[in-house]
Amino acid sequence: MPTQQANEFAASLRALHIRCGKPSYHRVCELAAQSGGHPLSPSTISEILNGKRLPKIDFVQSFVRALAQYRDGAVLAAKHNAEIRRWHQQWQQAQLKGAGAQPVEDRCRCCGRAYG
Repeated sequence: MPTQQANEFAASLRALHIRCGKPSYHRVCELAAQSGGHPLSPSTISEILNGKRLPKIDFVQSFVRALAQYRDGAVLAAKHNAEIRRWHQQWQQAQLKGAGAQPVEDRCRCCGRAYG
């Protein structure tokens, strides 16, 4: 059964898909395979973008990298890796919401130092 977190995360992924030029799901799968990422299938992409479930992180990384490559017309590792890190954080937030936990803050409350 779809959850609110899956629907919200799916809406964000759909928006990214549109901002990156809305390549076909088959093209996204090809680009993911070319970049050596986690294999994707059109049916899995459809399932995730329709909010049927939260994706695994491997899906998110491959999907985001493939879309960024399509948008930019090339592999721009530094730029794409930064984008993938941002999406990893969004995925973690969705996972935490789904588990009923509160998101971990980026800084220590006592001293203000950044984590990680």
